Amino acid sequence: MGNSTDEKPRHPWGVRLADRLENLGWSSTDLAHRMIESGLPYKFTSLKQNIEKYRSGYVGQPRGQAISDIAKTIGVTENWLRTGDHIPGAGSTPRAQNETLASTGELSKAPPVSFRQIGLPILGRPMAGKEGAMNFSSNEPIDHTDAPAAIADVPDAYAVYVTGDSMEPVYSPGTVLCVHPYLPPKRGDDVVIQLSRDDGSTIEGYVKRFISMDDKVLKLRQFNPDTTLRYPRAQVIAVHTVVWVKKAR
Repeated sequence: MGNSTDEKPRHPWGVRLADRLENLGWSSTDLAHRMIESGLPYKFTSLKQNIEKYRSGYVGQPRGQAISDIAKTIGVTENWLRTGDHIPGAGSTPRAQNETLASTGELSKAPPVSFRQIGLPILGRPMAGKEGAMNFSSNEPIDHTDAPAAIADVPDAYAVYVTGDSMEPVYSPGTVLCVHPYLPPKRGDDVVIQLSRDDGSTIEGYVKRFISMDDKVLKLRQFNPDTTLRYPRAQVIAVHTVVWVKKAR
């Protein structure tokens, strides 16, 4: 028999990458777009081509920052992507993840993401007439979802349903975002913000991408349309970091 490419052993790290992208429903193009959107210094065409090579499993681990940048964007730890150790996503802030990670045989050795049925409350009722807005004036849950183990024991952790299309193509309506209320956001993290409206009688929430916040203004990004939003710091009640995402069904 000939030594065809299909018969060569595949590098486990590339198989893990391919598994993760398949689970997320992302193409190489999707990953390249998200990496560039987050401000990473790559050229789109060459990055997309490299990702296609990496996910094939026939290319070894690249040097430099590439694996770290890929791991952050797909919401896994760099160590897991390199070695297969530890649960993917633990300690990271995923951009758009499904609720499980598929494993394809011994080669990838990727453990399924652990979920615990603790009834994580889904908060934030959609507000009529306001695109993507949620009402947080009541703490009464509108639903519950299983919690990823990484935040199952975090006090006051909660989830929200994405409403509207202001964050497409990153998040579609109905996507469930799990939120860590005590994890400080970093630039490029997705967040749930809560704002004081109507002289404090209404708490209005949105899902956006965090840029910065100082004592005067909170800066955020949305994708549809792509624009930078600014809110007076005095209106900001909370900025909570999204740490897990379940794709809309």
